[in-house]
Amino acid sequence: MQLGALFDWLIEKGIEADPRSREELKALAEERKKAITVSKNKAVKLADDGQWSNPYGDSQLLYGKRIQEIRRALVGIDIDGAELLLADRWRQQGQSIDLVIAHHPEGRGLIQLYQVMKVQEDLLAAAGVPVNVAESLLNERMNEVRRSVLPGNHQKNVDLARLLGIPFLCVHSPADNQVQKYLTEFLSEDRLGVNSQVQDVIDALLDLPEFHMAATYGMVPQVISGKNRDKSGRIYVKMNGGTSGPEQSIEALVKAGVGTMVCMHLPEAQRKKALEFHLRVVIAGHMACDSLGLNLLMDGLEAQGVEIISCGGFLRYHR
Repeated sequence: MQLGALFDWLIEKGIEADPRSREELKALAEERKKAITVSKNKAVKLADDGQWSNPYGDSQLLYGKRIQEIRRALVGIDIDGAELLLADRWRQQGQSIDLVIAHHPEGRGLIQLYQVMKVQEDLLAAAGVPVNVAESLLNERMNEVRRSVLPGNHQKNVDLARLLGIPFLCVHSPADNQVQKYLTEFLSEDRLGVNSQVQDVIDALLDLPEFHMAATYGMVPQVISGKNRDKSGRIYVKMNGGTSGPEQSIEALVKAGVGTMVCMHLPEAQRKKALEFHLRVVIAGHMACDSLGLNLLMDGLEAQGVEIISCGGFLRYHR
């Protein structure tokens, strides 16, 4: 499979699982293009690298030529110098590693992480939060995240991949969209029942292989606000949208009738806010959730002839 086709396929799978329509995603890309404040020639040059056809700024083909053939990929939740050097070491030993895939954003993907947070507006609106409230809450939080990544050494690992000659990409939102869709359907009222408790949510998660594997090394889904025997009420699944949402969204969700939020992780300030407003919160587990999303994508790549080797916290399970 050629590198360009592989990357485009990953982006397409993200679009397919996105709660927004293709038209909405295209409109968002156009808005970003208009927001470029540099000269027209430079704006065109930026557009030429394909970022305008990719609605996910946090997912990027960081290094490599699109025509390169990919037969085996090293895939991890987090990739840094150690994993890139591991790939190079294996190549020295005669084992081909044609590509390294990171889930968490690197390079430009990290700089543009804030862009993908807008999907949280749609998640909040679907949960019953007025869309005008959702938009106002997200705007402030997106700017906070944008500022937080400015001091980073964004190209460090990309430079290492370039110097080693190893194709490198990150795929964040497409995998998170997959797990958002999967768990929203999996944790339905039909499965849990109308009188389910928070413990029933945890038990259901543990039926999934990624969460079971994480539990074997101690990371069990757990309640950080409320109690296991509390009624779960209406469940809000928060898995995509780049990173944690705004603190004020906790109160908005409760007012909209949400009883339990299921998420990968939650800042301490938001946990305290959840306690204040009696919102039950289940931390499903960061690596288990990310692994579920990646597995749904990597199964598709393997079906197209690309061998996948897991590392960096990626709990591989073949469906």
